[in-house]
Amino acid sequence: MPPLAVLAYALFAVHVSLSNAHTHHESHACRWIPLPWTIWATSYGGLLAALGAVVLWLALWRWARARGRDPDATWQGRLAGGFAMVGGLAVLVLAGAVVLTHLESAEIAARPGPMCEGLGRGPYQAFMSALSGTSADLTTDFDRTGDGQTLMAARNTEAANGGEG
Repeated sequence: MPPLAVLAYALFAVHVSLSNAHTHHESHACRWIPLPWTIWATSYGGLLAALGAVVLWLALWRWARARGRDPDATWQGRLAGGFAMVGGLAVLVLAGAVVLTHLESAEIAARPGPMCEGLGRGPYQAFMSALSGTSADLTTDFDRTGDGQTLMAARNTEAANGGEG
């Protein structure tokens, strides 16, 4: 039971770390990226470990009571009960992590375009005009597709045609 409760919190810590890394990667790539399987595995794995700790404690407690023993009379029983309470808290925390993972995945699926606000406007537009001379066509194309390769292909095509798109 104690190993399951500790595993649940360890998986929660890994889940938070992976989620933060994914958000940073999305921000750096400036596009929505589907959640990797590791985020799903850590959220559900942690929840299963926490549930396992609580269910195992409950089963052992009932087994001891059925045989006429008092599980809370010994320090081992009290320690197991403490870890079961810690596991119960982990169930709540990790259930929240699972719900948030599903919400984040739904948000990513609902937004297929680029995620950075202001693409094609402001400093980006000035930068594109410095590169190609005609920023309006290229930034419109980039805002529509959200693909940097398409943008570069359009720029190269315009350069090959002598500045006429």
